[in-house]
Amino acid sequence: MLELTMASVTGADAGATAGMLMADAPSDPGAVLRVGRDRAVCRLATPDDWLFVSRVHLEFLCGPDGTWQVTWLHGSRPEPSAEVRLTLAGLPTQA
Repeated sequence: MLELTMASVTGADAGATAGMLMADAPSDPGAVLRVGRDRAVCRLATPDDWLFVSRVHLEFLCGPDGTWQVTWLHGSRPEPSAEVRLTLAGLPTQA
């Protein structure tokens, strides 16, 4: 299971949890969790005034072996800016 939490607070709300959003996805092969401005495709949608965030900014994808890969998408460019594979410490990965 992948769980993401995003906090968005103003200076007046510092320390508050009212601006927290959460999303989760099972660690099933092919499961996807997206973060960005497009509420139609993103489970975690950023505030409207976060203009530096792409329509789909981050995409978390669960691979066939249950490990998660996060891709940082760069606007409408076909190639991602970065890719990272997430594994849990102490658990073997399958090739």
